[in-house]
Amino acid sequence: MPVSIMLDAGHGGRDPGAVYNGRQEKDDVLKLVLAIGEILQNSGIDVEYTRTTDIYETPFQKATEANEAGVDFFISIHRNSSPLANQYMGVESLIYNLSGIKYEMAENINAQLETVGFKDLGVKARPNLVVLRRTKMPAILVEVGFINSDSDNTLFDKNFNDIAQAIADGILTLPMVLPPTVAGFFLLLIFSKRRPFGIFLYETFDIKVVQSWLGCIIAATVIAFPLMYRNARAAFEQLDVNLIYAGRTLGMSDIRIFWKVVIPSAGPGIASGTILTFARALGEYGATSMLAGNIPGKTGTISQKIAMVIQDGDYATAGVWVAIVMLIAFLVIFSMNFISGTKMKNIKRW
Repeated sequence: MPVSIMLDAGHGGRDPGAVYNGRQEKDDVLKLVLAIGEILQNSGIDVEYTRTTDIYETPFQKATEANEAGVDFFISIHRNSSPLANQYMGVESLIYNLSGIKYEMAENINAQLETVGFKDLGVKARPNLVVLRRTKMPAILVEVGFINSDSDNTLFDKNFNDIAQAIADGILTLPMVLPPTVAGFFLLLIFSKRRPFGIFLYETFDIKVVQSWLGCIIAATVIAFPLMYRNARAAFEQLDVNLIYAGRTLGMSDIRIFWKVVIPSAGPGIASGTILTFARALGEYGATSMLAGNIPGKTGTISQKIAMVIQDGDYATAGVWVAIVMLIAFLVIFSMNFISGTKMKNIKRW
C-alpha cells in the first residue's frame, strides 16, 4: 500500500489568488502542482488532486475531499504576496501547529527549495487556515515565493523544473522525517499476511516478511535509503557534463562512460552516502522492531540487544556490544575512505 498524497493548487476559477502585473497565482500553482504530481507518481506515490483545471472550490470543500479520500498527507501549493512590490522574497510553509510529522516535512520541503535559490523564511503555525484546521491528516501549505517579487518570479520561471523536483524531494525523503515507528507501521500494513501484498508474497513465493530476517533488511533499507539517495543525487548533479561530452567525442559508449567517467567522478559522494546509510541502518531500532520483532537468534539486532541488556542492568554486556558497533563503524569508514581515495587517484590518471 503506497503512501497517498493529495496535492492542492490554491485558489482557481473565479478566485485568481494574488495578482501581479497580469500574473495570477492560480495559474502558477496549478502548473507547479501538476509537475510535482507527475514526479511523485513516477516514484510510486499515490497522488490525488483537488483540481487539475481552472475551477474553484472552497477551502472547506478541499479539506472534505482529502478526508473522504483517506490520504496520508495533504500538500497545498500557493504563491505569497506582500503589501508592496519587491518588499519581501523567499519561501515559507504553514502548518496547524509546530509539532509532529507535518513540521518535520515542512522544514524538509523548505530546505529543498532553499537549494534552488529561494530564501527560507521558515515554518509558521497558522491554525486559522481551513485546509490546515479541517484536514484529518498532516497538512502543509507551501508558499513558493512572492508573486509580487521580481526576483522570486524570475527564479520561479527559470528554475521551474528544479522547484517541482525540490518539493517532490521534500516529500520523497519521507522516511527521514517519519519517526521510525511510524515508518514501521506503514511497512507492517504493506507486508502483513493479512494484507493483499503480504498475502500475495506468502502464497505465491512462500515469502514471509513480518517477524523474519528479511523484515530486518527491508526496515533498515527503507529508513536508511533517503540518506543514500540525497548524497548520490548531489554527487551526480555536480558532475561536469563536459566529461561526458569528452567521452562521447572519444567514441566511448554510454555504458562505458557511466562506469569509467560518471561513477568514478561521483565516487566520493556515493562513498559518503554509503557511510551514512550504513551508520543509520546499524542503529535502526523502531521500524525493525515494528516489522521484524525481536526474536533472539532470528530477528534480534545489535541495537535491540543493547537496549535489552541495559534494561536488565547488564552494562558490561552492553559495553561489549557498543565496542563491537564502534569497531564495525571504524572499519567501514576506513574502507570507504580508502576506496574513495583510490577512485580519486584513478580520476587524475584518466
